[in-house]
Amino acid sequence: VTLTKYAKKRSVTFWIVDLAGSERSKRTGAYSRSTRQKEAALINSSLMKLMRCLQTLRYNQTTSHSSVVIPFRESKLTHLFMDHLTGAAASRTSMVVNINPSVADFDETQHVLSYATVAKSIQITESD
Repeated sequence: VTLTKYAKKRSVTFWIVDLAGSERSKRTGAYSRSTRQKEAALINSSLMKLMRCLQTLRYNQTTSHSSVVIPFRESKLTHLFMDHLTGAAASRTSMVVNINPSVADFDETQHVLSYATVAKSIQITESD
């Protein structure tokens, strides 16, 4: 591809983030490894804070008389996603959710789908 002096320079940021928590740690035996258990607990805490940000975004969109501050600075994860949920890249942000259809993972699947439902209900534009 040849760029002329009038062509716009484009850049792309592509992130893949695995946000697996500790839901199955007891079943898999990971609870005996304290380092992994601590890491999973921190991930779960960040996921809760991400959910709070998503819920606040949805609340701000559905309530016209009030604008609540979105708590992006509560964790590194939410701070990382701030530009992708409110900035210029927001209109090009996608979320992929993986679930396990196993009956043993029903509670985990239900929880993951609740995140997806909240995320899907948010209409993000560049002006948000």
